[in-house]
Amino acid sequence: MTQDSRPITLSNRVFKFLFVFAVILLITAVLAPAVFAITHIKFERIILRLVMVFTFLAVIVLGKAKFDFKKYGLGWRKDSLRLFCSGFLVTFLCLVFLAAAEAFLGAQKWSLSLSPGRLAVKFLAALLSGFIVGFVEELFFRGYIFEKVSGKLKILAGFVVTNIFYSATHFLRAKTVITGEHPDVWMSFRVMADFFTPLVHFQSIYQPFIGLFIFGLLLSSLYLWSGRNLILPISVHAATVFYQKIDGNFISYVGPNGSFLYGGGDIRSSLIAWVLVGLITSWFFIGFFVRKARQSERC
Repeated sequence: MTQDSRPITLSNRVFKFLFVFAVILLITAVLAPAVFAITHIKFERIILRLVMVFTFLAVIVLGKAKFDFKKYGLGWRKDSLRLFCSGFLVTFLCLVFLAAAEAFLGAQKWSLSLSPGRLAVKFLAALLSGFIVGFVEELFFRGYIFEKVSGKLKILAGFVVTNIFYSATHFLRAKTVITGEHPDVWMSFRVMADFFTPLVHFQSIYQPFIGLFIFGLLLSSLYLWSGRNLILPISVHAATVFYQKIDGNFISYVGPNGSFLYGGGDIRSSLIAWVLVGLITSWFFIGFFVRKARQSERC
């Protein structure tokens, strides 16, 4: 009796998973064009982030788990506002400093390409995009994925697995589908079907892949260092996205194409950026374990 019921239970679970995932894809396909019209974030990224959000909500709802803000790193503390503001400001200034250093070396050139009015609109849109992307991705990758993986594996293994996944998702994009200025529901499905094309040609994406992996390590280190709280990672992530959305209006790359040192103008592929982010990551990662060791000694 028990043996006969197991295949039924397993098939029911598989069917439930496929059904829920199909519903998530359908809702995403319907909402993605509307979100694109408001935010103008890359269409394929909107689809990925909507899938992340709805998957996360499905886990909460179908798992019948009570949503605990602190459990997923969203607990508000006395120093949260200070951490958020300082994290955003310091990150933005570091990126400006990096651009200034490359300009000094002759790889970048300062220029203003928009009128003050259009620049203000661009500024606000970039700020909104930064906050949305920072919140959604950190909640999913650090608050959920990292906690699940590091709970079953060691922290170092959780670091590697989570951030390989984090980096890889940024290259699930439609290379052969032209979405146009007004994508529709049908276009959403076409983009979903074409997501895995770039990963087949890894040699063309390995530099930005490494850069995103290192950046993910930084965000994970900040998450641990701040007591498994997402405020600081969200602020750093938001500032980075904000900078990437507006930097083309202030500075342009004039260095050699395909430069490994400067990344050809792509901060994700820049060796200089890798070293800078790597050093900062090491500082916070080591700081986490030093703090943990001191707490153990006190106990």
